[in-house]
Amino acid sequence: YYDNLQVRFLTGNFPIRNECPIYCDETMLEIAKEKLLELFFFGLCESMNASMILFNYLLGCPPKSLGLFLNKSERNSDFSHEELKIIQEANFYDQQLYNYAQLIFKERFNKFLTEANLSPSLSTENLNIENPTINNFLKNNFHTRQKLLPTLTDISFDFSESLFLDNWYPRFYYEPVKKWLRWAGPENTSCIYLPLDKNVDFEISFKVFYVMSIDILNSLSLYVNDRKVVLNSKIILDDREEFIYYEFNGFIDSSFTESASSYTELKFLTSSTMPMEIQNVNDIEVRHVSFAMDGLTIRISV
Repeated sequence: YYDNLQVRFLTGNFPIRNECPIYCDETMLEIAKEKLLELFFFGLCESMNASMILFNYLLGCPPKSLGLFLNKSERNSDFSHEELKIIQEANFYDQQLYNYAQLIFKERFNKFLTEANLSPSLSTENLNIENPTINNFLKNNFHTRQKLLPTLTDISFDFSESLFLDNWYPRFYYEPVKKWLRWAGPENTSCIYLPLDKNVDFEISFKVFYVMSIDILNSLSLYVNDRKVVLNSKIILDDREEFIYYEFNGFIDSSFTESASSYTELKFLTSSTMPMEIQNVNDIEVRHVSFAMDGLTIRISV
């Protein structure tokens, strides 16, 4: 078996079959600490919320909500005292590395709290991205980090491309239309951030290919920087008459984007989400979703 796996991963020292064993020691531990500091980022499992906050901050991306049950398990540890002692003794250097990582992480997160005008004495377990102060700070950080990017007057994309999102599930390929789609969820508010030009009238259009209920479809609304966009919709039958989808069109007044920072927030809002089972390799995942779309198009209004 491999002992002290974290130290070994960072140093690249693993036993090789039929060769002399490679044992962890203080020198290897010090190298692992140096390698840890060279990483762009590391987080702590027991401080998942704080880790994700710091990750968002360092990346300079908009605040991204966590899954409701991320890093949680219903299983409890049934190790005996003797078994735990064996594990601790076999992974002594990993424990020393983890203690060091905790100290470094605490220093980095306290620095973030100071910059966000929050008290360093706050418990990291009680903080999350939904905290208004943290959320606003991360949004401002996002706009500051992205302020040098050019704004656009013509945008057309699907979810095969990279862009800033919040509260959307991973993309999936929808064979009938040969496009990448995303489900909105698990919350009933899903956001897309785009670098729209200021003081320009736009026309926006998007297509919904799946929807969980007619009530959700009827409740679907769009806000641009918290200003509601009037949407018109119609049912479209595809050319082969194999399926229907819903096409939405709207007008974005120039006043909607005049106060925007680097990126304009497009917020899709529905009345609710509904559970949907996804078969994975070893289990069934339950996702809470509302509708699925492939992307959108924004053009200057003429």
